[in-house]
Amino acid sequence: MQGSPERTVFEGGVAFPLMVVRREALEHNIATMAAFARDHGMELAPHVKTHMSREIAAMQLGAGAWGLTVATTRQAMAARGFGAARVMVANQVVDPAGLEWAAGELARDPGFEFLSFADSVTGVDILARHASARPFTVLAELGHDGGRAGCRSLE
Repeated sequence: MQGSPERTVFEGGVAFPLMVVRREALEHNIATMAAFARDHGMELAPHVKTHMSREIAAMQLGAGAWGLTVATTRQAMAARGFGAARVMVANQVVDPAGLEWAAGELARDPGFEFLSFADSVTGVDILARHASARPFTVLAELGHDGGRAGCRSLE
């Protein structure tokens, strides 16, 4: 049934979707970003939600990435499995199961850092309710009137 929607595996048994990367280009891009961050006194936490690849994450961390950025706590669990000592969720986390996992990781490993955003007192309260002995590191997300997210005032 070549070309049919039911066909999800090609010769060799690899399922779609499939990411194909030119190693030379990947290595160049990782080295270029690492050098740019280092040369400008910045710390880099590349967003891994697109590749979700243990191998690529290891290359990024090996090149000096400060940590890994993800979009969800499920992705944070994967990034932790990739060996990241620092994971930043680039969203406000309100998922109880994800927060319980993060609190457990913080309690289990004193070297682990978990960062997430909050754009309201309510968001901070949710994080506080799920924290263990080590509180969550919270980054205040600032926004503007009419914007997508973020605090609208200092209050």
